[in-house]
Amino acid sequence: MRDDIKTLPGVFEANITGIREEVAEIVIDPTRVESYGLNGNDLAQTFAQANRLVAAGKLDTGRGSFAISVPGLFERIDDIMLLPVKVDGNAVVTLRDIASVRRTFKDASALVTIDGKRAAAIEVIKQNGANLIRTADAIKARVARAAEALPAAVTASVVWDGARPVRAQFFTLQNNVILAVFLVMAIVVGALGVRSGLLVGVAIPGSFLSGILVMFAIGVTICFPVMFGLIIAVGMLVDGAIVVAEYADRKISEGLSSRKTYTLAAQRMAWPIISSSATTIAAFVPLLFWPGLPGQMFFYLPLTLICVLTSSLLMALVFVPTLGALIGGKGQVAPEHAQLASGLGSGRNEIPVGYVRYYVQLLTFALKHPVKVICGTVLLLFFSVALFMVAGKGISFMPKQDPRQALIAVQAPGNLAIEERAALVAEVERSLAGIEDFDNIYSRIKGGTSSTGKIGEVVLHLKEWEDRRPGDVVLADVTERIARLPGVDATLQEQRMGAVQGKVIELELSSENVAAIEIAAGRLVEAMAELDGFVNVDDTRAVPGIEWRLVVDRPQAARFGADVASVGNAVRLVTNGLKLGTYRPDDSEDESGVIVRYPEDMRKIQQLDRIQIQTNNGMVPISNFVAREPVPQAAEISRVDRRRIMTVASDVAPGILASEQVARLKAWLSENELKDVSVRFRGE
Repeated sequence: MRDDIKTLPGVFEANITGIREEVAEIVIDPTRVESYGLNGNDLAQTFAQANRLVAAGKLDTGRGSFAISVPGLFERIDDIMLLPVKVDGNAVVTLRDIASVRRTFKDASALVTIDGKRAAAIEVIKQNGANLIRTADAIKARVARAAEALPAAVTASVVWDGARPVRAQFFTLQNNVILAVFLVMAIVVGALGVRSGLLVGVAIPGSFLSGILVMFAIGVTICFPVMFGLIIAVGMLVDGAIVVAEYADRKISEGLSSRKTYTLAAQRMAWPIISSSATTIAAFVPLLFWPGLPGQMFFYLPLTLICVLTSSLLMALVFVPTLGALIGGKGQVAPEHAQLASGLGSGRNEIPVGYVRYYVQLLTFALKHPVKVICGTVLLLFFSVALFMVAGKGISFMPKQDPRQALIAVQAPGNLAIEERAALVAEVERSLAGIEDFDNIYSRIKGGTSSTGKIGEVVLHLKEWEDRRPGDVVLADVTERIARLPGVDATLQEQRMGAVQGKVIELELSSENVAAIEIAAGRLVEAMAELDGFVNVDDTRAVPGIEWRLVVDRPQAARFGADVASVGNAVRLVTNGLKLGTYRPDDSEDESGVIVRYPEDMRKIQQLDRIQIQTNNGMVPISNFVAREPVPQAAEISRVDRRRIMTVASDVAPGILASEQVARLKAWLSENELKDVSVRFRGE
């Protein structure tokens, strides 16, 4: 299925998680291997020499030319079992005599569960610039087709469709654009009349189509900023068309023909409309050069407005006058507008009626007292800024949105086996039992070692908002439940939309003194616990853990005719196995690895002290020149500008702004010195 998905257009990569690679496992009997004087190096060399296809050239007999080959590739388990590993006179020792061979799978390096059931997942990465909705639809169709060929006990389904929220939001934005167009049309028709209103209304779809055509020509796809730009532009792109239509209606009411009136309107109103549109466009031009990640995200918003407003200028000065000249005719204007035009245009002091009367009174007052109006405007500007600083709600970079998914990072100290990790992650899953707000719970359990103690993560895919409780309520319930789990450090991180991902607040600690960074990180974590408003605090300090090092005494090993490579290969027999090579089974299209290792009951820490290797002096225990030492687990090293860094990250409690918490942290840092450590704020 993965190979089929990788061939789909728009797919960059498809990675399988939770499935183990098939191998041929050779389980050797250590007693027999030692009695025959064999070791892992001998087996690897013998296997490599036997498992090959030798192209022996061509033979030209004069009556034909024939290719000659010596086939020796292993195709079945029996071929491996009959591999001769030692010859003594007429006696031949085969692999069957010292080991058993079986087709199995590698030790699990990662596990996946879906709603508590073991699974294999294909995580698909989209190509940059590809259409997300089309790619997702193609993948779902391919999965549905592949599911029909699976056994009844195996099911295939799409756990998370990244196009679903995009499709829903795009549909919402599309409806908002259409609704905005109808509202503007209704207002224009009500104010200018049916004929002029329809003429102005035509400018809206015309400007949209022209602007989108320009963006398509320069390679811009429809995305959220583009849709937002269209919504913002709806009310601005009709200004020029309204001026032309209003001026033409006024001249029509004076008895001129529609052709002359719209020609005159386009000529007389050209420079006012051009200057008005140019000033509006100029306000958005600087946003094209917005630096950083936010600038990359919002670049398409000003670009959309510039394209659409430029198109509206052409619509107002070319298309609307042309169409008005064809269908203008003798029309009636709204009485208020006719009265306003006749009253103001003739210089008579007639008092208009209706809502126009109040506008004329306000305009008359402003014209008689220009200094008062300017001073009042300036005072109102400063008063608004001061009022916001005193009683405002603060500053937030991105508005909070109802989440569609959340992630629980699970951490636990100690050297845990992968099944032990799976059991702890299962405890986190069981703590969420009874919450019916999730489509599914997708968990990934990591193998190997991690200095931060992260053993897995639980991804919560929330249902659509109409089928569940509000996101804040759901996540508060989740936080309360996972906080009560003993022996597990589980922190919640909700999905964030926008240019900044990860935690809301991140502090980057850097220094050349590693110990100082760890002390500073601990103090900051304690400070966040004392200060209110910080939730889901985590850091990148290393957790306690050990690893075993086998230190080889090289001079002593040389006396026995041993070296580091032979010791390492012997140790592999106890750990993951020594890889001999690969073979291609006759019932598979892919190659499988061949590994050799000890029986399962001998893969223990104590066995490391009992390993024997073949040397010039016969079988020698490696304990003669190898010392086994426990050492602290190696920490992950992060550097920025050649300086070691650690990170302390946190979310903020609902109803609290990140800017307020940053100010409190800065105040704490000014009062508490972090020696030899510099702090840099990241995140939102």
